[in-house]
Amino acid sequence: MLLPLAFVMGAELCHGDEIAACHEAEKTRDESAAVAAACARACELKDGYGCMAAGFLYGKGKSVPRDFARANELLKAGCDLADGVSCYFLAYNRSQGNGAPQDLPQAAELYSRACGFGIPSACQLLGEMQEQGRGVEQDMKASLASYRKACELGGSGACDLYVGKAEKEWQPGADSLCSEAVSTGNLGDANIFCVNSCERGQGGSCYLLALLFSYLPEMLSGNKPADPAKARELYELSEHFYKKAADLGVEDALFFLTDLRCFKLDDAAECLRLGDWMARGQDGQGSDGSSDPSGDPSPLPPEFRNKGARMAADIYERACSLGESRGCDLARKLREQTEDPAEGG
Repeated sequence: MLLPLAFVMGAELCHGDEIAACHEAEKTRDESAAVAAACARACELKDGYGCMAAGFLYGKGKSVPRDFARANELLKAGCDLADGVSCYFLAYNRSQGNGAPQDLPQAAELYSRACGFGIPSACQLLGEMQEQGRGVEQDMKASLASYRKACELGGSGACDLYVGKAEKEWQPGADSLCSEAVSTGNLGDANIFCVNSCERGQGGSCYLLALLFSYLPEMLSGNKPADPAKARELYELSEHFYKKAADLGVEDALFFLTDLRCFKLDDAAECLRLGDWMARGQDGQGSDGSSDPSGDPSPLPPEFRNKGARMAADIYERACSLGESRGCDLARKLREQTEDPAEGG
């Protein structure tokens, strides 16, 4: 026969295990009076979660009489013990005048503390107060920083809100915000602005993201060798965004996608394709004699035009080193064709 949970908790309390009893109640979603008592006692024992849980139950007033003054006392104790949710609930009560006269400056301060403890909704509400000048001086720059933090912490809808507010402040639009973030090396903003605008079909942002991820392994490793597994993960992200940019019609995206697959993702077939592309750029003919061996209608990027068959030969040799025998043959033929007779004698 199972004993009632309150009876079990009472037994635990007799053994002084109030903290465990309070935390266990979270798993069972028990909001009984026994739980409120256990959590209040846990709070007295300096357990931040206990303060938050007891404060929440006294504010809700379901299993125990609603008492906002008691709730705020418990939540303050939890906030002082660095429990972010306690700070958040207490900030809400202060903003609404629950248990004490409304105090917007204090609410803003408490939302700021909760935000610092990693509560995304607190960051978002702080941003709203800063934007509107409620309880704090109106400050759009500070507001954007709070919205951004909410986004970085994974707040629901926070990234869309941040981008929307930032676009309003930055008239050129999200692609400009994305470009600035990438050019200044601001990876946090690049991740937010570029991904957001890329998902909305702005190919330029997809292309910039691809470039960023293709260079990140070297940027992050500095003078040390890049971690192979991490580097490959970043290169695959780059591949994803190059492909998206190409699908959206961004010029040169397909070429750099092929280059990435050849030199970073060790795809021998893509090296052959790239070699053909370079060879065609030199003389209009691919390795099989056709005028468009890769099937790609776009020309080479300007910086790669007229680079010569030697570059194509280097790429074919890359295919050869990756086990593609046709690359070995094509590289040798191109070397023979471009060999300077003076060098041979």
